[in-house]
Amino acid sequence: MKMVSTLPLLFLLSAAALSASDGDDLLPLELNGWQRDSYQRVSAINLAEVSGTEAALLLEYGSQRAERARYQRGTTAWQLVVHHMLDHSSAYGAYTLLRAGGTPLRLGEAAARVGERIVFYQGNYFVVADATARQSALAALARHLEARAGRQPALPNLPYYLPQTGLVPGTDYYLLGPLALARVAPFGPGDWGGFAYGAEAESARYRLKDGEATLVLFSYPTPQIAAERLRDFQRLFDFNGEGDPARPRAYGRRTGTFVAFVGGALSPAAANGLLDQMRYERQLSWSRPGELRVEENWAETVVSLFTGAGSFIFSILALALAFAVFRMLVDRLWPGKVFGRKEAAEIICLNLDRDR
Repeated sequence: MKMVSTLPLLFLLSAAALSASDGDDLLPLELNGWQRDSYQRVSAINLAEVSGTEAALLLEYGSQRAERARYQRGTTAWQLVVHHMLDHSSAYGAYTLLRAGGTPLRLGEAAARVGERIVFYQGNYFVVADATARQSALAALARHLEARAGRQPALPNLPYYLPQTGLVPGTDYYLLGPLALARVAPFGPGDWGGFAYGAEAESARYRLKDGEATLVLFSYPTPQIAAERLRDFQRLFDFNGEGDPARPRAYGRRTGTFVAFVGGALSPAAANGLLDQMRYERQLSWSRPGELRVEENWAETVVSLFTGAGSFIFSILALALAFAVFRMLVDRLWPGKVFGRKEAAEIICLNLDRDR
């Protein structure tokens, strides 16, 4: 009997939970006149239901969950999938890889039309939509996601270090795992770049005098890890002309926590020419968003100090004058009763000079 009485309560709690979940949807019910007529939310473990063969790659980049919806107006319909990524860098990285070969579009933070779909990212969200989707509706979605995401940390600064001369447009990729590395730089087996050690990487393809080569810049947490990974490269490859000639030829250098790797170059001169263009000046980036701090002006600071001191002195003088007026008024109304009373003025006299 007690169990039966709890069933309505459980039903109400479940309904409330579902209602709260509906209100937390990333994909709104309407986008610039297009109505949502189907909806699906999946967790990371079921990402293949909405992303197919790219699910593992998106998991590597940090997809936390995904929502798929179809939007319809009249007889026309299209669908899209939005991924809630781990952070801003994750969304950016997924975009750089999945926009390969696409045509840039003005949408969100960056967008491209790739075959039969449109991809873009906004904040920590990555979106894949049918190419038939209306850009006005996607622009409305980008604004919606921007409001949901709020302030975001800065993007990775690894692209800054890459040379610009000879760079093939659209071939720069931000990499966070071995699956992404294998797609753009399949020079070694498995996790040959060392992402298990906390690495991140930036890859790009370059046109050199004697052909094309791929440059991968690895960034490791410490110089010691970078040095160890460089020794691993020397074991895995015919590295800088040293090692087993039967292994793939590669070139590279270490600077601090960075290891620059060049694969596919036909000559040491071409590889070294590319490595010589690397820019290793340190760039600082803040890992968390915060309020912008305005640099203080020393002249304004001095003026503020004098203004504050003047205000304090003026307040003291005003209080002293107010007390003087108050005392004069009291003495006029009640002379000798509040201030200047005789009993208040009496003192104790010891008369020490009096003869005994």
